[in-house]
Amino acid sequence: MSWSEAHEYILLHIFQYLPPHQLRKAACVCHWWNSVIQDNNLWKLKIQQRFQKKVRYLSPGINSWRSEWERLSKFSFQQQIFEQLSHGSGVTGSTFSSDGQLLATCGNDVRVCIWKIGESNNVDLLWEENFSRLNWSHCSSVQFNQDGSSLLLSGVLKTNIARKRLGEILVISTKEDDIGTIRSRINTRPHDTLGCWFNNNYVISSEHDWLAHGISVNKLWINKVNFTEDCSPSLACMRQLYRMYNCGGASLRSLSVCSVPKQNKYVYRKYLESRDPDQVLAAQLYLAQNHALHVIPVPPTDETPSLPEGVDNRTIRYLWDGRYVCDYDENPTDEEEVEQVVIKYMDEYYEDREQDHRNGMDDSRTWLWEDESLLDGEDEEDEDEYELRTQWEYFSEDQEDTKEEVVVDKHINEQVLNDEDKLLIFTTGRQTFLPHQIGIKLMTRVRFKQHLDVNKDIKQFIREGEERREEERRRLQNQREIEVPPYHNYGEVMHMFDIVDVVFDFQGYILGYGISGDSRYMYVNMHPWPRGYPIQQIFDPPPAGDQPEVVVIDLAKMKVVGRSEPRQRIFCPADSFQQSPVQVTHQHVLTSAGNSGLLLDRHYGEEVCRLEHEDISTCTGNPHFLNHVVTGGEDGVIKVWS
Repeated sequence: MSWSEAHEYILLHIFQYLPPHQLRKAACVCHWWNSVIQDNNLWKLKIQQRFQKKVRYLSPGINSWRSEWERLSKFSFQQQIFEQLSHGSGVTGSTFSSDGQLLATCGNDVRVCIWKIGESNNVDLLWEENFSRLNWSHCSSVQFNQDGSSLLLSGVLKTNIARKRLGEILVISTKEDDIGTIRSRINTRPHDTLGCWFNNNYVISSEHDWLAHGISVNKLWINKVNFTEDCSPSLACMRQLYRMYNCGGASLRSLSVCSVPKQNKYVYRKYLESRDPDQVLAAQLYLAQNHALHVIPVPPTDETPSLPEGVDNRTIRYLWDGRYVCDYDENPTDEEEVEQVVIKYMDEYYEDREQDHRNGMDDSRTWLWEDESLLDGEDEEDEDEYELRTQWEYFSEDQEDTKEEVVVDKHINEQVLNDEDKLLIFTTGRQTFLPHQIGIKLMTRVRFKQHLDVNKDIKQFIREGEERREEERRRLQNQREIEVPPYHNYGEVMHMFDIVDVVFDFQGYILGYGISGDSRYMYVNMHPWPRGYPIQQIFDPPPAGDQPEVVVIDLAKMKVVGRSEPRQRIFCPADSFQQSPVQVTHQHVLTSAGNSGLLLDRHYGEEVCRLEHEDISTCTGNPHFLNHVVTGGEDGVIKVWS
């Protein structure tokens, strides 16, 4: 019997030991071998051998295991096409525009660069600027708006005479005819609260005030950024959006806005808006105790060890190597490296993704985001025009391409920016000042006043406002006792603040998160605390494990549907961790850990490849089509992989 007549089962048994490149050669021997190699079970076995685990579900839109193997093999990113020392110090942020045409990077040297990656893998520098002339000390992040016409820069101003560090947001144009033109400047507090886009022409910023020891308020503002020099003085430019209560010495950090998932099954404010008074009372009591309508704990994994009594953050900081090694695995001498990240999903994650694909509700289709239609709304109170004057500066720009169709009710002089509900997502904390919670707030029909009711003489209007404030100050000076609200008791002052709908309470530090294109899944990068660690002081945070952990949250059901479970052998001080942003594409998750960028497959939760980069600080990919990945390091070097 010749090999061309061998039985199918014999050939399959032999072929399972051949690597894929040899299988391709074997497929050219004869038609019989070719048909056997096309067998689905063979390629399913190859995928199981690669990931060293059993697989049950195909990726949404994939019809065979052979096609699944080709999909996994396509994204290897072994070719480095570009490397350049682009920043004098560490790279702090990088991002692609939604169409993949432009790349923006920023660094601690206050330098911002905009690049263009051509079809032939040419990387050309289109524009660069050093913003030290604006008294910046470093640039924190960059973010394109939805149509790629503008770039949002978040930076930190140098310490002022009062030794306060303030932040600032710049919005610059990225159009070819006026690239780099500054459109708006917005002050932010604190400096580490990063602003975000609401849509193409509106930005959310923050203002921070201390109310008591460890208690503060974040005032979120929505700002319009498409002004020209010939605008009417009464044209509204910003309004206060929310007042958020903070405790534990924390504040709102990373802000982002996304749409409510089309597959949403979670009922917001179900009991607070109920007709049953008992349910309403129970919801209010829960809110007063937990500072949110629904708190979802994310406990540590079973493998997370505890620390001996007396080993705390300060003790570890003064050890000779600055880290504490747990001996629970009896192997404390292993080299320090990031373990392979493996996300374990629940079965319902695969079922929901497949159902979303069949219903056409997932993020498998390529599109460019569009702004929501603007509808008429109800009247609201006037804003503080004095704050508008002191926090804004406008510059000329051509806004023909970004002008939105606005439907305004002339009687109330307002417009509605989102007809469909959105979610405001942010990181915060309660037990300590470092972020360990993710808050979610439902945004329904955000209104923006078209014109302010101000006098034609603006100088006289400002003087009158200053006089009113001076009279109020004198009145308070004559009072012997001034009643101060009990800010430490949230139940008594919660009517003064806006409600947080959902809070995910992690037992660890959150270093970054990313949201999928369909706004359904959120991937959180965090470092867990030791199991059962008692937090005594809000400004004395616990140490954390050095291995990153990825947690997957379903925003349509508000539950955890997957997480990685790395071994935590080494614990480091809390201030030794740097931000590690996460980007989610249709098929992959990109983040950084250790000295490499990580590319994870969303379906299997397994690593596809690692991109070696010493002291990496950022890793981002082309969201339009993942054919390029960019990594940046603390040495200021930018690498582009293809």
